[in-house]
Amino acid sequence: MKKRFLSIAVAAVMTAALLAGCAGNKGESSEPAATEAAGEAAAEEAAPEAEAESAEAAATENGAAQGAPEGTAAETAEEAAAEPEAKDAAYDSASFDPSEVYTPEEHQVSTVYEGCDTFTQMLDKAENKGKGYTNVKIGDQDVLLMVEQTYEYEPGKNAAIDAEIFYYADEGPAYMTYVQAGGTAYPLAVKDGLLYVGGNHFMIKYTIRGDKLEVAEEVYVNYDSEGNASYYYRTGGSSFADHDAAEAEEAFERMFGETDEESILFFDIIGGAQ
Repeated sequence: MKKRFLSIAVAAVMTAALLAGCAGNKGESSEPAATEAAGEAAAEEAAPEAEAESAEAAATENGAAQGAPEGTAAETAEEAAAEPEAKDAAYDSASFDPSEVYTPEEHQVSTVYEGCDTFTQMLDKAENKGKGYTNVKIGDQDVLLMVEQTYEYEPGKNAAIDAEIFYYADEGPAYMTYVQAGGTAYPLAVKDGLLYVGGNHFMIKYTIRGDKLEVAEEVYVNYDSEGNASYYYRTGGSSFADHDAAEAEEAFERMFGETDEESILFFDIIGGAQ
């Protein structure tokens, strides 16, 4: 009986040991799994924050690389607004030279007038036969315009783009000057006592005081290599530097619209039609 009791006791102790060992083995295998699961959950929670911090860091580095300080947008807007001022600053009307736009050809007087007492005697000269002529008042002088060649502006009407101007001096007819327009699209014209001489890129209004042809107004447009237009304007009593680009452009549009067919000078031919 005693031996049986001892056997039962020994079996009980062994069973308890075995159960404790199994429990220990289960504890050891589940602990790493729990740790791994907890790590994965923590990683998932930290991922959005890490991504946000990474994006913020990238934006900061990008801004630093571009050298964009605070207020860059405002400064860019101010620079854009200042660009027209920079363009105006480059506009230098004081140094403008009209010969940059147009220069009349060199001219030698071809009309014979020496020894004549009147304009009519000039027209009677055989040497002047075939020339075109017209009488007109410019400024305070009655003058005679003589042209080497005319062109038919319309049937029966001959216009011209250049002319020699003669006036009455004390000794009789005298040569004053020569004018030349830019082409047949701009025939010589007179309106309100002013002579208009023009071309694609210029228009000049002349008056006469005494024995001098003087500029009343003149305007030009000059184009750079990229096709940008610059306008220049002055009056007889001012300089190009006295007028800004806006004034010059306005004067350009106005002066080109002042003449019409009624103001065009038409010339008769000495000796009849040629």
